[in-house]
Amino acid sequence: MSFWVERARPSPARTHVAYTLTSDGRAEGPLRLSSEGHADSTAAATLLANLAEIPVVEVKRLWTRPARVLRVPHAEFVGWLDERRIVLLQARRIAIVDILSGRRTETGLGVRHLRDVFLPEP
Repeated sequence: MSFWVERARPSPARTHVAYTLTSDGRAEGPLRLSSEGHADSTAAATLLANLAEIPVVEVKRLWTRPARVLRVPHAEFVGWLDERRIVLLQARRIAIVDILSGRRTETGLGVRHLRDVFLPEP
């Protein structure tokens, strides 16, 4: 099972980074360990819970102490609207989310796939 980051982009002022975290794994059934792996039920439960939310959009603060400021399960990052707001795709609907308050604004726009969305750089 692999995890990777897609569409990582810094905010216009370079104070945050947003991306989509995805995986080729599934949150079904028990996890199989490699021959070097060690069973850890807490880690396995956390991994399965995180897999159930994939793809997930995360925004992290880059200055002072880096930290995650926003996490949106079952979503894909489209781009930055401005320094405070991101555009994401969730359930084939486009939404705008304020990264500091978490306030979500539905656009009423729907698309089939992320590749159908174009957002110019701010």
